[in-house]
Amino acid sequence: MKNWFLIIIALFVFQCLAAADSNSTLERLRFAEQHYASPTDSLHNEEAYIAALLDVINDSTLDKTEKMRPKLLLESAMKNRIGTVATDLELADPDGNICHLHQLDSVLTLIFFNSPDCGSCQINKERLDTIQVINDYVNAGLLQIVAIYPYDDKELWCNTHYPSNMLNFYNEDHAIYHNDVYDLPCIPVFFLLNYDKRVLIKNEVSLNRIMRALNRIMLSSDRSTEGLLRLLYNP
Repeated sequence: MKNWFLIIIALFVFQCLAAADSNSTLERLRFAEQHYASPTDSLHNEEAYIAALLDVINDSTLDKTEKMRPKLLLESAMKNRIGTVATDLELADPDGNICHLHQLDSVLTLIFFNSPDCGSCQINKERLDTIQVINDYVNAGLLQIVAIYPYDDKELWCNTHYPSNMLNFYNEDHAIYHNDVYDLPCIPVFFLLNYDKRVLIKNEVSLNRIMRALNRIMLSSDRSTEGLLRLLYNP
């Protein structure tokens, strides 16, 4: 997993851009959006992105108008921040039963935001179904995989098959699609929550990195939120 050392490296690059040109603040903002905010970028780091946005917002060379956009970006980035309790969601299963995300009881919850018409989503569904260690964690009651379709084509979702090792849900009240309660930069994307639904991993696109994180967590004797965050993000 990416750690605080990478955050320091990323912020160092960010500050070098600032030192190079006193009028480069907006260029630094573009850099942060392109690299820190993008789940597919090697420098992707949610906390580095938040720190970079705060740095831009606090830059005295920008006027109020220029700060409006980074403030909106910061508002989105702060949603479901790592270490905070994930926003609850109203979920419907294929039989029409309604529940809430916070009602799901599990040591760890892996949220798989996906869409039936997404090729990468299908690949990840098949991998989640066939990786033995994933199924071992699920069968042992240590992990619950929660597939959530965040968009509004319910018919498309209803006609799609999901593996038996995951719970399959539709966001019934459209809070994701219409109210942006989760800032999803792409699909598919994973969130990993602990037992009290605090965010351990946010906006991760790599199932391999999720697997490495799960393996580290399962070997840890400290399952507290603080302990798991230290495990995942400290060198």
